Amino acid sequence: MEGLLQVDLSQLTMDDLGPVSTVEEAEARARRPTARMRRLAKAPWWALEKRLARRRSLRQRRERGWTDSELWNLDVHLCRHLGSMLAAQVEEIRNHPPELEHDEWCAQVRRAGELLLAYDPEDAERVAEARSALRWVTYHLVDLWD
Repeated sequence: MEGLLQVDLSQLTMDDLGPVSTVEEAEARARRPTARMRRLAKAPWWALEKRLARRRSLRQRRERGWTDSELWNLDVHLCRHLGSMLAAQVEEIRNHPPELEHDEWCAQVRRAGELLLAYDPEDAERVAEARSALRWVTYHLVDLWD
């Protein structure tokens, strides 16, 4: 408190007060868009599209479990996910159909998963193998539980 009393106000200059702005400058600053809005305005159109597409795909995955982009190559998506699920199930299998032994059943599930994971739409042999794996899955659909 004593330090403030020792200041002689008559000795202060405009430089001591710091930057001073006019009313017009303050109003212009208040109307200026935020830094985020200025960045968005400067961003190229494709960056905004990419950001919006990411938000859209996250919303779609949250609401329905899949996105529109997965429909583009549904064959690849199905083979990749079903194959990885079958490969993971091999480690967890505790049951098997009564007509098969446990090891034989695990080998068949593993083989179907590997064939689906190896799917390549450009390779006719891989396509045929994936089709046979899908036929195996449809035949054993009720047995694929753990």
